[in-house]
Amino acid sequence: MNERLIQSVKDKLDFAFTALSQAEDYIHHPAGLWYHSIAIMNAYYALREELTNRTSNSHDTALDAVVKKWLANNKQALDAAFGTARNKATHQGTVVVKGTFFNEYDSIADATGPRQTAKITVDGTGVIDMKAHDFLGVAKRAFVLLEDGIMEINRLYKENGGSSHSLHEQPMSSSFKNMKL
Repeated sequence: MNERLIQSVKDKLDFAFTALSQAEDYIHHPAGLWYHSIAIMNAYYALREELTNRTSNSHDTALDAVVKKWLANNKQALDAAFGTARNKATHQGTVVVKGTFFNEYDSIADATGPRQTAKITVDGTGVIDMKAHDFLGVAKRAFVLLEDGIMEINRLYKENGGSSHSLHEQPMSSSFKNMKL
C-alpha cells in the first residue's frame, strides 16, 4: 500500500476542524463541553503522534528528517497548546466543567431570558475556569499550528526530493469536473 502519509494526516486534521466547528453547538452545556474537550485534546494528541510515529516508520528518510526537524523547531508551541491538560484529563479524570446561567436580552422577542454557558478546568494545569468559546479558540489555534506545519513539512519534503508521501496537488475545481448540476 502506497499511502501518502502527509495527505493522510491532513485529511484527519481537516475532519478535526469540522468537528471543532460542530462542537460550538454543544459546548454551552457542561456535558457537551466535557465530551468535546476530551475529544479535541485527544485528536490533537493523536495527530501529533501520527506525524511523529507513522512518518518515522515509513522508511522514507527525507520525510522522517523533515518531520523531526519541524517537530523539534515547534516543540514549545506544540506543547503549549494544551500543556499537560490532555494527559491529566484523560488519564487522571481531572476535568471539571461547570454550567452557569445568565440573562440575555433577545431584541427580536423584546424579552430577557436565561442562557446557559459552561467553563472548564483541568486540575493541575493552566486550564482554569476557561470559558467554552475560549477553549475552542485554544483548540483552533492548536489545529492551525498543525495545519501550517503540515504545509511546511510538505514544502520542505518536496524541496528535499520527496514525492511519494506528499500532499495531492489536484486543484479543487478538478474534483467537480464530471459532476452534473
